[in-house]
Amino acid sequence: MYVVELAFTCTPERPAARPAHRATLARLHAEGKRVAAGPWADDNGALLVFALDRTQLEQVMSRNAQLVK
Repeated sequence: MYVVELAFTCTPERPAARPAHRATLARLHAEGKRVAAGPWADDNGALLVFALDRTQLEQVMSRNAQLVK
């Protein structure tokens, strides 16, 4: 199991990327790969919990760039 902390930047593109980000998180949850996720209260980042080993997590992160946009 791995925990990933995302730090969001304030860019005009960020709101546009949010639907793809959420769709990817929903898909990963349905696949049993994501255990939990949620934004920080100040909306400057988020915490993601994955039920994967390190190699699997690296593959998920590299294949799903919208998670980190």
